[in-house]
Amino acid sequence: MPAGKPLFFFCLLFILTFASFGLAVAEEKTAQKKLQLVKQELRQINRDLKKTIITKNKHAKKLKTFDKDIAYLRYRLKKNAAKKAVIKKEISGLKKQRALLADNMLASRQNLYEMSRALYQLGEENYLKILLNHNAADDQSRMRAYYHYFYEAFAAQQAALAKESAQFLKLDEALTAKLAKYNRLLKKDQAHVLALKAKRRKKKAYLAKLDRQIKNKQGKISTLKSSRNTLKKLLKALEKRKYRAKIAGMSFANAKGRLKWPVSGKIKHYYGQVRANTGLKWRGVLFSAKMGESVRAVEAGRVVFADWLSGYGFVLIVDHGKNYMTLYGHNQHLLKEVGEKVARGEIIAEAGSSGRIGEPGLYFEIRRKGKPINPAKWMIARNKR
Repeated sequence: MPAGKPLFFFCLLFILTFASFGLAVAEEKTAQKKLQLVKQELRQINRDLKKTIITKNKHAKKLKTFDKDIAYLRYRLKKNAAKKAVIKKEISGLKKQRALLADNMLASRQNLYEMSRALYQLGEENYLKILLNHNAADDQSRMRAYYHYFYEAFAAQQAALAKESAQFLKLDEALTAKLAKYNRLLKKDQAHVLALKAKRRKKKAYLAKLDRQIKNKQGKISTLKSSRNTLKKLLKALEKRKYRAKIAGMSFANAKGRLKWPVSGKIKHYYGQVRANTGLKWRGVLFSAKMGESVRAVEAGRVVFADWLSGYGFVLIVDHGKNYMTLYGHNQHLLKEVGEKVARGEIIAEAGSSGRIGEPGLYFEIRRKGKPINPAKWMIARNKR
């Protein structure tokens, strides 16, 4: 092979590699640009919906304000709990350091005491006698060396104790500052807890007032239908928009019978069950749940709605592609934003009692082409979980 050919092939390989890398970068930039456009369009949809159907009456606005205030206070308590945990760990570390240093200082003081006692017992008279005895030159040399060593060791021990005392003072100051910070957080928590209780009492009283106003069966039916129509309009608006993007993972239709429920709580109301005093049927499943319990996406998808909705409280809707959507309502806190992709089993919200619900829980629906379908047919049987 001629000498120029290896160089030619090397250059060709380098050019092809660089070109493929450049192509990959360009494709990545294009994908990112498309993703941003999808997110922007979804956010615009949500902004438009807020102006029209999400909070269309004063009662809905009032309840939304209560839920937002409650969610904020719980969020602050959660953040403070995380901060307190960190500070508590730091305080524990500082206390251990201080205890260790206190032991070292005690040992240093004991050493100084023993050295002082040894010097006293030895006495300076013996040293003077040796110095005045001209016949004990070797003893004089040894004694001078011994005293020199002794005083150097004594001085070093004093310096070590002084350094340890300075370190102890710094640790004490740091510990005092951390304790003060921890106590400030405790006071804030106390204020947040009192405010949270007050907000919950006010919301409960307001809901009771609304219930009194809806005196008859027809009034309750009208309220439920109003909430359902709001949701229907929302889903219809989302279905119409051309924001759809490919979603990685198993097709939702192929996952039938293999999905895990979003929470582990007991089911209070099943799909198709008749609602008390209305004659209307449940279009989803209502779970009992602990306040703040993790809510998980049942399948991969993209968040297309994340806001407060009349009758459902804080709602998160995930589009799974091919006309399938899942809805998660009555949350206390939404952990995902519009446009974000979610994986199967990923935590997307925290269960709560937002909207018109008394006890903490989660409302869950599956929709196909905007119409509710029985979630039980898609989920793993409860006794198999």
